[in-house]
Amino acid sequence: MGSAAQHTDVAYRGQPIGVVVAETFEQARDAAALVQVSYDQKPARTSFEAGIATAEDAPAFMGNELSATVLAPGVESIEDALAASPVVVEATYRTATQNHAPMEPHSAVAVWADGTLTIYSGNQGSDLQAMEVAGALNLPISAVHAVNPYVGGAFGGKGRTSVPAFLAAAAARAP
Repeated sequence: MGSAAQHTDVAYRGQPIGVVVAETFEQARDAAALVQVSYDQKPARTSFEAGIATAEDAPAFMGNELSATVLAPGVESIEDALAASPVVVEATYRTATQNHAPMEPHSAVAVWADGTLTIYSGNQGSDLQAMEVAGALNLPISAVHAVNPYVGGAFGGKGRTSVPAFLAAAAARAP
């Protein structure tokens, strides 16, 4: 959920596709039972080589274009640099698929008070979390305050807003 834009594509197994907010467990259970979902199955895209022809540039991040300079001063192109190099090594390297295993569960507490939504979680990026939740709930970013205490390291896969944070935020906003 990198931006406020929403779409109907499901990117991975277990991806949240909706939320039910209710006043009681029974209401939530009954409402969830009424949800009917159908999918148009598409083949998995698992090959870098097969996907390179349809690759797209990454979108701007938080309104800023990302760019990097990789050429030395005076070098016009990668091809020129390779042609001028005394040695060039060409090889293809492959690594195994990696599976991220968080060290602790994702969790969050959200409180709505005085027109501001405050989310407490172990997320690594409070600004990004505030932006993502504001976009998901159609709120101005100034109405969302993310409190993410520093716990050190980058363990647990908490670089983006977790499903519990979105759910807690949605539930806290319910009347």
